[in-house]
Amino acid sequence: MHTMTPSTLHTASTDASASLHDRFPARTHQGLGSPWQDDSLVRRGLEALRDSRQSFDDSVYQSARLQFLEIAQPYLGGSIPYTDFVRIFFSKAIEKFGDGVKAYAIRFCKECEAQFAQPDQNKNQKRKPVNLANNPNHAIQEERYRKLRIIFDRETLLGSWKADNPAISATLKAFQQLAEDQFERAYYPLSVLILARDHGHEDATQARRLAELAFEHTFARRDQDDPTLWCDLGDMYRDGHGVAPDRQQAEHWHRKAAERGYARAQWSLGLELYDGEHPDAARNSEALEWMGLAAAQGDPMLQCWLGDVYRMSGRHENALQWYGRAVAQDDKEGLFKLGTMYEAGHGVPQDDDAAQFWFRKAARQGHAEAQWQLGQLQEYDLY
Repeated sequence: MHTMTPSTLHTASTDASASLHDRFPARTHQGLGSPWQDDSLVRRGLEALRDSRQSFDDSVYQSARLQFLEIAQPYLGGSIPYTDFVRIFFSKAIEKFGDGVKAYAIRFCKECEAQFAQPDQNKNQKRKPVNLANNPNHAIQEERYRKLRIIFDRETLLGSWKADNPAISATLKAFQQLAEDQFERAYYPLSVLILARDHGHEDATQARRLAELAFEHTFARRDQDDPTLWCDLGDMYRDGHGVAPDRQQAEHWHRKAAERGYARAQWSLGLELYDGEHPDAARNSEALEWMGLAAAQGDPMLQCWLGDVYRMSGRHENALQWYGRAVAQDDKEGLFKLGTMYEAGHGVPQDDDAAQFWFRKAARQGHAEAQWQLGQLQEYDLY
């Protein structure tokens, strides 16, 4: 068995590449879904290898192996299940070289198996896969995922979160547990959190590999009736997360999920449509409608942000309406925002006493900026 190291990845020569492509012409693109749907792919490949030993050319395999390494390297190391590695590798290898490469690809996968065997064995000793419909733990995992997604959506929606946030750290560990249980829907949120954690590190290979795996799994299931999955696809196309950025695809999938009432998608679609610098009246109007639908579902954070959007465009009455919804929930940010409206006289008569009243209510909940503003107003009153 040949030892695989990252240093071998760039040693394939132009001649080797040409000979492999000549022997196995690349087929036309048929989408990511087709190789994944053939569960017998590995079995048929092994049969082809057994039935064609006399035509198996070791010299061709050595050339192929170097190029296989380039495809496989991001997924080696055992951080994903071996079965997932085989499916991803086959999808990419056959897409590039055609079906005739199967026997060589099977042999390569068998060489790689040792890198995955021990992690998979340990994993199986700890727990059973839960993504099976007849598994009694599946409903428990679904409920666990649902609760984690609520936290993930709330903490990451506005893009201003930090990886060291305690809620984020705890959520990352919980999603990691689900991913180890092969609960595939956890791959996307987990990959987002790990990329944020490893941002700026010299080696973010694991994070990028997980992002690609998340896209592969999500895209392959795009026909399912799942607004959360559609929104995740929109996020990935928007952010270039495991796939090349594509604004049209991002808007398509966000709109599809938004039309089903998913607040995260509604808000994301609104942000994609809204342009404060070069406003398009029709698109901005639609954007505000989508953002309003998201905020109306009760999240005071979104209500305050939508109030800010209206305020920045000079529509103070609309801003007051959304701040008021947050205030009705005794939200400290809403209380503070309402105080700033009275302090500046935006949409209401200028009134320092009213401003202090609302700042004080926010300050009592620990709103740092409200505490500072309250101190400034009280200091001014002393002169």
